[in-house]
Amino acid sequence: MSGWLSYFTGSRDTKQTARTAIVGIREQLAMLDKKEEYLEKKIEEELKKAKVNAVSNKAGASPLLVIPSSRWSHAHC
Repeated sequence: MSGWLSYFTGSRDTKQTARTAIVGIREQLAMLDKKEEYLEKKIEEELKKAKVNAVSNKAGASPLLVIPSSRWSHAHC
């Protein structure tokens, strides 16, 4: 029956499709790693701003200090 279906859908090389899937997933993983690094850097910058403002401008710092920093610093598996 698989021969019959290949008549309509075309034959597929399973090894090649697996390779392209793996390459695509690796690219997505690299992109997500870069995004994670960017967001962690952004969080650190915002926390620095909040700590500076905590001394001089408590109204400006209070919304930034609501999120505990321990929540963001997690260990990777």
